[in-house]
Amino acid sequence: MPLDLVWVFQAIWAWAVAGSAALNHVPLMLVFFVITWFAASGIAGLGRYIATAGSERLALYLIDPLTKWLVFIFAITLYMMAVAWPQGRTITDLLVSLRIITDTPMDDIVLWSAGLLLVWIGIAIGFYALAKSLGAKRTRQGLILQPKTFAEKAAFLLVLCPTAGILEEIVFRGFLLILFTQWAGGDIWSAALTTSILFGLGHAYQGAGGILATGIFGYTAAVSVIYSGSLVPAIIAHTLYDMATVVIYRPISEPPPGIDDFDLRRAERPFGWMTGRGF
Repeated sequence: MPLDLVWVFQAIWAWAVAGSAALNHVPLMLVFFVITWFAASGIAGLGRYIATAGSERLALYLIDPLTKWLVFIFAITLYMMAVAWPQGRTITDLLVSLRIITDTPMDDIVLWSAGLLLVWIGIAIGFYALAKSLGAKRTRQGLILQPKTFAEKAAFLLVLCPTAGILEEIVFRGFLLILFTQWAGGDIWSAALTTSILFGLGHAYQGAGGILATGIFGYTAAVSVIYSGSLVPAIIAHTLYDMATVVIYRPISEPPPGIDDFDLRRAERPFGWMTGRGF
C-alpha cells in the first residue's frame, strides 16, 4: 500500500486536535516524549563535554548524527502511533513503502551500488578538476569541516558517513520522492528533479559547485531507486562515497593559513546548539 504522506500529515493534525483511535497510545506517547527529552539533554551534555575537551570538530561529528537519529526516531514513532497503528499497519509496511524492503535481487543491489558509487566518484573528480582549472577554491566551511586527527577521521567514517547515507536517502529518495510524486500527479521524474534540487541546496556550505554536484548526485540516486526498485543501493553508495571523500579531498583537506580554531567555532555556529556553544 503506497504511503500517502499528504494524508499522513492531515491525519496527525486531526489526531492532535480532535483525537482518534490513536488516543489509546497516549500513555505510551507521553513516556516516549519524556525519554526523548532526556536523550536530547544527554546528547547536548556529550557535545559540551567533547567541545570543552578541545575538539569541537569531533563534537560535531558525533553530536550531529546522534541528533539526526533522535529526530528521525521521534518522527517515525509519532507516525506509527498516530497514523499507522490505528490503521493496523506495521513498521514493515512503512519499510516496503520506502523501498527498503523489496524483492530486488541481491546481485542487482550490488551492481547498482557499485555503479552508483563509481559514477559519483567520477563526477566528484570531474568537478574537482574543473574547479582547479578555473582557479576556484573550496569554501572555508567545507575546508574546516574536513577531519584531521585520527579520532575525527574515525568518527567521520564510522558515525557521520553511515548516518548521512541512511537518513539522507530515506528522507530525500524515500519520503520526499513519494511526497513530490503524489503532488506531481504521479510524475516521478519531476519529483526526482525537485528532490535533487532540494538535496543540492541542503549542501550550500560547499559553494555553487558543491550544490550543482550534489544535485546531480541526488538525481542519479533517484534514478537508481526508480529503476532498481530499491532504496538500498543509494544508501550503500552514499555511505561509501562519503567515506571516500576523506581520500578524494585529502590533498586539500588542511585549512589554509589564517583559519584557526576561532574560525572553526564560527563555521560551526549553525550547529552551536549541538555543541553547547550557542549561536
